[in-house]
Amino acid sequence: FPVGSAIVKTFAFGQGGERRLIETRVLLHRAEGWLALPYVWNEQQTDARLALAGARMPVTTPAGETISYRVPNKNQCKTCHSKDGAVIPIGPKARNLSGEWLSDMERAGMLAAMPASHDTLPDWDAAEGEVEALARGYLDVNCAHCHQPGGAASNSGLDLRWEQDDPHALGIGKPPVAAGRGAGGLRVSIAPGDPDASILAYRMQSAEPGIAMPELGRETVDHDGVAVVRRWISEMPRQ
Repeated sequence: FPVGSAIVKTFAFGQGGERRLIETRVLLHRAEGWLALPYVWNEQQTDARLALAGARMPVTTPAGETISYRVPNKNQCKTCHSKDGAVIPIGPKARNLSGEWLSDMERAGMLAAMPASHDTLPDWDAAEGEVEALARGYLDVNCAHCHQPGGAASNSGLDLRWEQDDPHALGIGKPPVAAGRGAGGLRVSIAPGDPDASILAYRMQSAEPGIAMPELGRETVDHDGVAVVRRWISEMPRQ
């Protein structure tokens, strides 16, 4: 994205007249790099104000669960949006966008360059699809921005990017580097054929601070995502 670009994402709960705007996250591309800024919407739903310190607010999810929703502070934005110490976008990758979107953005001058070729991630919650591809796509979107070389969790030794093909780097049979109680007493990140013995599944299905992964950006458990990853692990041949 050229200098001057702004990437904006607004988070809301509810539908129609019950829809409530919660926060808007902005990434600005300046000459010196990307700047991450969080904004919180007022009760009147008329304006969003810069909230560098973040915020906490009670929210009722569509499932009827009441949670303490966390708007990240400016430094927490950097935790996920960081690569080798620099702030970067993590969502709008070529593999996450349709070819039509990419072409439209190029024609509009919104891209400095177009990739010569790129993979396309599968729709992870599709009714049909190869389970490995569905799980790997889910992990790429939700975990790989930290769990990759140069990412905030690079010291874990896990690399959950879509293009990674080394089983050990993906966590298969890999002992944790320093997970502490987050490992739940389990011995490897992924135990083929046994999701209950896999740290990856254990941390995904927990909402407890210090155990839950991702550790930022969620307050509940994504049961559908957990089910996809558990099925992937279950179908691996046991070692």
